[in-house]
Amino acid sequence: MKSCKKREEIISTGTKLIIEKGYLNTSIQDITSKMGIAKGSFYTYFKSKDEFILAIIFNKISQFKVEVDEIIALESSLEETLRKYFLHALSVPAKEPEFFLLLMNLLKNINSLGKKIRQFLGANAPLKYRGVKKILEKYLDVIDVADEDELEKCSIIICNLVNTFYEQKFNPFVSCYNNESSKNPTPLQVKRSLESINLKNEVDFLTKIAMKIIRK
Repeated sequence: MKSCKKREEIISTGTKLIIEKGYLNTSIQDITSKMGIAKGSFYTYFKSKDEFILAIIFNKISQFKVEVDEIIALESSLEETLRKYFLHALSVPAKEPEFFLLLMNLLKNINSLGKKIRQFLGANAPLKYRGVKKILEKYLDVIDVADEDELEKCSIIICNLVNTFYEQKFNPFVSCYNNESSKNPTPLQVKRSLESINLKNEVDFLTKIAMKIIRK
């Protein structure tokens, strides 16, 4: 239990430093100095900085997969399932602002990341797409999809509705990460930005568009 707590403390401290200073400007020494622990303590839990990053994103992405599977498993109509899916996808920055900012920072520095991290991010990039596809597969009898090719295309289109929301609503944060002279955004700023967004209206709109695309 004690070792698990220390591991989580290292993850929390490292995540905060990467959000504040950026991935490239945060070293293992920075993390251990901030915590007041020996560098060897870090290596007790993580073999490298890359393994440290992988631990963070693996845990969160695995959690998101489970949450989407739980939505799909519910006995709901197609429309209600899509609505719950969109609400989950659009709520991630509010529920996980630190992970949201960490992921943005990693994607900004994608070419500087280790091979294993790039491969993992690449393999999980279609996460939302896979979730949508699983939803559509459950309701094949009520959607207008002729074959596997159309199913994939519809899944990608619906997934991109979520991507468009992120691009529009969080463009200021993306701009900060693209501008080296800008100060990195904070989790509190992410949460405050969401206060002006009517999530119910956004979810209802995306659900309506998705249903128009796939309804028989």
